[in-house]
Amino acid sequence: EALKYQLEALALYEQANDIGKTCNALLRIGNVYCSMQDDSTGLIYYQRALEIGLKIPSKRHIAIALNNMASIYSRFGESDRAISVYHQALQMRREIGDLNGASLILNNMGLEFTKAQRYDSAWYYINESYVLTDSIGYKEINMSNCKAFAELYAAQGEFDKAYDWFRQYHVIFEQINEEKSKNEVSRLSALLKAEESEREIEKFAQQKVIDVGTKVLSDKEEIFRIYYYDCPPFEKKLTN
Repeated sequence: EALKYQLEALALYEQANDIGKTCNALLRIGNVYCSMQDDSTGLIYYQRALEIGLKIPSKRHIAIALNNMASIYSRFGESDRAISVYHQALQMRREIGDLNGASLILNNMGLEFTKAQRYDSAWYYINESYVLTDSIGYKEINMSNCKAFAELYAAQGEFDKAYDWFRQYHVIFEQINEEKSKNEVSRLSALLKAEESEREIEKFAQQKVIDVGTKVLSDKEEIFRIYYYDCPPFEKKLTN
C-alpha cells in the first residue's frame, strides 16, 4: 500500500515537473523497496534520486542518496565501494553544515570498517562520530556509537571494553525510552484535555438545542416533537 501511494505521488510530481518533490519521492520509494529486502530495486531509485540531486543541485538530496546507496553496497559485501560512497556523502553533509547527518555517516563508516576488519580506521570514525554527537546532544546516534564501540572491541577480543561500552549503550537506550514515554504521556494528557474540552462544548451545544426546543415546546408542542425526535443526533467531527 505504501509503495502504491509513493509511486502515484511520484507520477504526479513528474507530471508537474517538480524536481525537488520528485527527488524526495524517489528516495522514499527506494526506502520502501529496501524495507521489503529488495535492495537491487531500491538502489535503482536511489541512483535516480542522485541524478536529480546533482541536477538541482541539492547537496542534501545528494548526501541522502549516497548514504543510502553506500548502505546497500555494504549489504552486498562491497566494503571498499561502500566506504568510498560514504566519504562522498560525508563531504556533502559537511559542506552544508549538517552535523546530525555527518555524525550518522561517520557512525556508518565506523561500522563498515569494523566489518572489513580495519579496526584502527573503525575506531577513528566511530570516535569522530561519538565526539560530534556528544557535543550536539544527538543521543540516538551517540547510543549507536556506544554499540559500535562495543562491537569493535568484541571483534578484537577485548570483551571487558566491549562490555563497558555496551553498558553505556544500554544506559542511553533507557534514557531515550524514558524520554519518549514522558513525551507520549504528555501528548496523551494534552489529547485528553482537548477531548474533555470538546465534550464540554458538545454538552453545551446539546443543552442549547434542548433549551431552544423546550421554548418551542411551550408554544408549539407538535413542532418540538418532530424537531427533537426526527433530527439526527449531534456528531463530533474529528480532524487530523
